[in-house]
Amino acid sequence: VKIKALAAMIDNKIRIDNVNVDSSFCTANCKGDLEQLTYQAKADLAGVQSFAAQFTDMAGYKLAGSLNTAGSVKVQGDIFDFDTATLIAAGNIDFQNLAVVQGANKLDPTAIKINYDNVVYDNPAKLLKANAVDATLDAGTVVVKSLSMPLDPEKMTQLSAQADVKLDLKKVLDLAKVFAADSLPADLMLAGNLNSVIDVKPQGPDIAFRTDKTEIQKL
Repeated sequence: VKIKALAAMIDNKIRIDNVNVDSSFCTANCKGDLEQLTYQAKADLAGVQSFAAQFTDMAGYKLAGSLNTAGSVKVQGDIFDFDTATLIAAGNIDFQNLAVVQGANKLDPTAIKINYDNVVYDNPAKLLKANAVDATLDAGTVVVKSLSMPLDPEKMTQLSAQADVKLDLKKVLDLAKVFAADSLPADLMLAGNLNSVIDVKPQGPDIAFRTDKTEIQKL
């Protein structure tokens, strides 16, 4: 792994003109300062897995394909006191020819693209918020807006969001079998096209799910 950095101290702030990371399995570049950074990165997933397997158990998963990502991260508050800092991020994550094998289950090469806008990690309030996060994959699309998710598991009933979901259920099941096969009946079959708009809001000690539009065709 090679790292090259060009930085300077300007007005008592560390200015990063360029930081470049280059290895056999990934490249990354970032610019800015410690309060706001822009970044780009590319990675070969099989290479990343081979490197990571030296330090962690991959639970039998085998990965292939490429990852491209770009975006920005802004820090509000004291960057050296993470408990009081708030992170604001925007960008995209693009998987190409993503293939996953886990035991007898596999995900054939596919593309997945995720865009996210104004995602806020509010550490003082222990909240994760987002204006919008949308995912496009072979199985369909999922768009989440106005997300507010407590980071404290005991406060998860305060979760709120709006979701617009258009999915091919057979392809969703094929995907689920790769990552959660042990929790699914071995003979489970599912097909059809789901189109739904869902509102998630707190309701007393519970979470309420409401939909005025849910259709399943060819179930």
